[in-house]
Amino acid sequence: MQEERTRALATARLVVLLIYVVCLIVFPPLGRLLGSQARMPPDGLRLLSLVLTVVAVAEYGSSLFLEQNLLSGRSSAAGSPSPAAAAIIVASLGASIAIYGFVLALLGAARWSMFFYALALLHGLHLGLRWYRYERAAREGP
Repeated sequence: MQEERTRALATARLVVLLIYVVCLIVFPPLGRLLGSQARMPPDGLRLLSLVLTVVAVAEYGSSLFLEQNLLSGRSSAAGSPSPAAAAIIVASLGASIAIYGFVLALLGAARWSMFFYALALLHGLHLGLRWYRYERAAREGP
């Protein structure tokens, strides 16, 4: 059982890496390329950027809280997900931050979008630094 959970976590590591590679390598140039076609009024764009900044920072914090609950087995769901599933869930929250940047780039706010890409990169690096917690949870099991 432990070997199966360890193998699943190794697969999850590849999935998480792929999530961040797509969000941080593909989205920025694609957003710049496609963003020149759509424009939003500057006041609306500024307001949307500020709202998405608040949402992204709150999402970053909530991903840390969610990770803690998922790995400790204290989640309120019927069953606690595996460490591999928890890693993919947390990485998806980080990827959504990059998606906010992509949306802003599509609307013509390339400078704002770079902030969100940087925050998503920070989230990915932070997840990498915390990976030992996932490995420990996979070893210890339910």
